[in-house]
Amino acid sequence: LDVFQKGPLLKRVWDVMKGNYEAKCKWCSFCDIHAAGAYTPGTMDEAFLMTFLDSLSGDGIPPFNGTLPRELQEPSDY
Repeated sequence: LDVFQKGPLLKRVWDVMKGNYEAKCKWCSFCDIHAAGAYTPGTMDEAFLMTFLDSLSGDGIPPFNGTLPRELQEPSDY
């Protein structure tokens, strides 16, 4: 199915984060835990993207205490 392919998964991740500071912080925290601080969604595999999207609905992602990386920042984040 398309929903398990990288292109559609990347689109879903970017759609979730667009204009959503809290979702970006969750992404960064998730990446800190599972990807050693790499934050670019395009570098992650399908399983990583799917796991992040599944994790958003719960409260299992701890708070992010850093600064959003430049590649995720939007004017609405300030």
